Amino acid sequence: MRKPLRATCWSVLGWCAAIAHPAFAQEAVPFPPQIGDAVSVQEAGPRGAVPKGWPDPGRIGTLKDGLNHVIRRSLRRGPMLVLGAEKTAPYQPTRDASDETWRPPTPLPPPESKEGWRLDVLAAHFGRKVTRVGSLTALTPTTMTILNTRLPADVDPMANLQSWDRMQLFQASLTEEQWRKMGTEQGLGLADMDQEQKELFLGMIPEKATLSRQRQATRWTEGIDLAEVKGLAPENRQGKLTAAQRMGARLRMNRTIRMWLPDAENGNTYAAWVPERPENTQYWSLSQSGDTIRRGEVFGVKVVAEVPARSKPSQLRYDLSDFDIDIAIGNAKTVGELVRRIAEVTGKEIRADARVSGLSVQWAAGEGDTVRAGDLLRALALAVTGTYRQVGTAYILTDDIEGIGARQARIREWAQQLMLARNLRMRDFWKRLRKMQPGRFIRYASGDPMAPDAKLAEKLEQQREVQRIPYRPLMVPAEELGPALKKQVDLAVKAHEENIRDNPQQRPVAAHLVQVQIETRTTLLLPGIGPVEFQMGGMGIDSMLPPPKQTLLSSGRSADLPFEPPTGMSVGGVLLFEPTADEDIPAAVDLAFQRGFRQLWVSLPLDPLAGRKQLEAVITEAKKRNLPVYAVLRLMQKPRTEKNAFTPVNILGETYGEWAARKERTPDVYPGEKETIRRSGEWFDPSDPATLPQLKRRILEIAATPGLAGIALRDIATPGFRTASRPNRGYEYVPESAADLGYSLTNRVALLREADTDPIDIITGQYGVPGGDTNINLPFFAEEQMRWVRKPNGEWGPDEKLVTARMRWNDFRFKITEKLLTDLHKAVIDEKPDIRLLSMPFGEEWEGNWFVSWAKGDSLPRSTREENPDPTKGLNMAGTVLLTVDITTQLLMSEFFEGEMPVQIRLNRHLNQSLEWRKESQQRMDGFILDVTGGSIRKVAPLLLAGIVPPGSRTAEK
Repeated sequence: MRKPLRATCWSVLGWCAAIAHPAFAQEAVPFPPQIGDAVSVQEAGPRGAVPKGWPDPGRIGTLKDGLNHVIRRSLRRGPMLVLGAEKTAPYQPTRDASDETWRPPTPLPPPESKEGWRLDVLAAHFGRKVTRVGSLTALTPTTMTILNTRLPADVDPMANLQSWDRMQLFQASLTEEQWRKMGTEQGLGLADMDQEQKELFLGMIPEKATLSRQRQATRWTEGIDLAEVKGLAPENRQGKLTAAQRMGARLRMNRTIRMWLPDAENGNTYAAWVPERPENTQYWSLSQSGDTIRRGEVFGVKVVAEVPARSKPSQLRYDLSDFDIDIAIGNAKTVGELVRRIAEVTGKEIRADARVSGLSVQWAAGEGDTVRAGDLLRALALAVTGTYRQVGTAYILTDDIEGIGARQARIREWAQQLMLARNLRMRDFWKRLRKMQPGRFIRYASGDPMAPDAKLAEKLEQQREVQRIPYRPLMVPAEELGPALKKQVDLAVKAHEENIRDNPQQRPVAAHLVQVQIETRTTLLLPGIGPVEFQMGGMGIDSMLPPPKQTLLSSGRSADLPFEPPTGMSVGGVLLFEPTADEDIPAAVDLAFQRGFRQLWVSLPLDPLAGRKQLEAVITEAKKRNLPVYAVLRLMQKPRTEKNAFTPVNILGETYGEWAARKERTPDVYPGEKETIRRSGEWFDPSDPATLPQLKRRILEIAATPGLAGIALRDIATPGFRTASRPNRGYEYVPESAADLGYSLTNRVALLREADTDPIDIITGQYGVPGGDTNINLPFFAEEQMRWVRKPNGEWGPDEKLVTARMRWNDFRFKITEKLLTDLHKAVIDEKPDIRLLSMPFGEEWEGNWFVSWAKGDSLPRSTREENPDPTKGLNMAGTVLLTVDITTQLLMSEFFEGEMPVQIRLNRHLNQSLEWRKESQQRMDGFILDVTGGSIRKVAPLLLAGIVPPGSRTAEK
């Protein structure tokens, strides 16, 4: 028999808000207020007088505060459960659009008695309702967030354009005559535009645009009270534009320069900004420039909304007789402790997601009170607006039956396809602009104090005509800037030095050098106001000018000239090709011999034995030229037709082949991306015990080829199993990776038992969605990708000890491949000790750039590059190191950009710049590999013969 309520004790942790449900209807969904950050109720507005000795509503900032002032007779009989009261703040009304004014929470009404408030009144103020769940009562959220996975296919990719895209469309629509006018002092007005251009232009100056005036201080800008500015219209004093000003606005575009000070120790690194205007300069600016986007909308479609909370379907039945057991309330302090207690008593494997397991639990109960296990499980689910999902024989308290990460992946994939379609259209506009070269009509504004003198302007133009690699702004001695710009730099240096005195962690600047770059400045000329800064994005000056006539390397040598292979390398040049016809073999051997390559590598098909005959033919032909031949094996890939029960799947349950088939139907926006997907097969599952013997057999069958010098392994790790997490950076960058594999039931159960997380709940990208102003993070089940903490020096910065759910998942998969490769190496070496193995590095973010030796005794083909190398010592890597230079993608880029530059020049630049990068990074290199797989060796041979200097010849540079 349950005892009556005797004592009440409140303690809290956590933050309660609403979360998601997959059944999202397409019709309009009301947006009730959502819970936001804690806001003092004292700021919410005036209240009636409160009698002396009564609780003050102004001091009730969290649910915890309020629970200390609940009228006892309003409490329900029986135990009452509350989660995370301490950080549960009053309702924060949602702003439905990005330009809506912030609204404070509704004030808490005056208390009803000396005791305080009724429970239902207090709960409602904090976004909670009193819910009876069988043998107990719980305070549960009134709203929850739902994600929309029923996304329409017929969506206009040009819907909900932001200012950057709108400006691009506007600029691309202009004629040469309009560009000339926009570059003049008078600018371009509505009378100079057609109807479509007028709509775009006025859309960039909405009626809610905010006018402001600033003054340039030494380092920052300061706002000026518009009441102090004389001669303004009444609307302007309120920061608004008049209708006449909107209709009479003219758009002007000018060149300007941007300067910054380099780091004193590393001159290529930014250290401090130089103000764009002389000190005390006053100027106008216009904000809120057209980006009025509905919250939760992407391309005009709602993808997330706050709706009234309701019970969700569960794969765990609360009414089972197994859950009729009474659970003693005891002293459990967190959700995780309660769930573990239920699991122990009932014998069921039940876990709480790690993101809610630490949420504090507080009871209002009598001593010795108990609750039914099934009721408690349901109350916990309602309190986090979640449910229970079955994973194998286990259950997890999570957001919904469908994974959080899976639903978010569907939304992002849908949005990405629309963004690709938009990018294709925008690319056409960009091409039109490049063809027109409107940058020739843009000049420096007269009277601009930041305009360079004739000498500096000439240097900047020369920098554009002959661009260096890596691409850097022009580095100018401060003494050569001219008096006005030199004064700006001196003030910036002085301000930075003063800042260092207050913040010793700041790095000193190289005061004698300045980096200078040409940029565009967009200005509105408004009647009665004058010039107003109007930085709407759009095309920069570099996009409006032809590409540089040539590119110089750091040595001063032109990158457009034929490539001169560096001397003194132990391996030298390597040609990697994939024969598609018998005629390819003599062509590749002749090319390698004529240009002094020392090795010939043959890429085998996904079924290695299918290429055995051609491999033998290459060995026979290469022997005539004394060229050793290596076979390149795509280790973890297999033909898409070769499937078995252990083919790994992604977060959406697709195999790589199924995912690739979808991608192959999408527009090809990026050079080489679709070709790479097309040539990829299915992947072996490193979790499958059968994978090790299969891989061993693949290597040894090829190693038995007579005359083969060795084997080079690429694709040595299945997507998703490639890299471990690197939490020391203090943040986690999560690229869009729906192609990542490993979401088998076995792996899901293993991670659930190891880290209280089901992998399908882990987000596969960032929280923003392309094409909108929305965040699809779920409050209770939010993943931290960065956490800010106060450092020992008092500064705030990212927490380098942050460990996220995705980090644990990455490490889990990484360890599987790490063990597989270690065991594979031992198994191969034990049977064939004299085998010569090279491999792409394992565990590298950019593993495709290198091949390294995988010699006997090495546990893994991993580089030993340091995380933060000393630039004076260079970078070290284990064993033989070969840089890979992709040639095929350069040919695809030439087709993609439709003759922007001659293909021979593009190829020469790529070869020279790839080796220049090696010098810049001080990377040791024993040889380089020209990778022409995926293309025709006979097609590329003439380009390489013309683009590479034969060994022993005179230098191409005179």
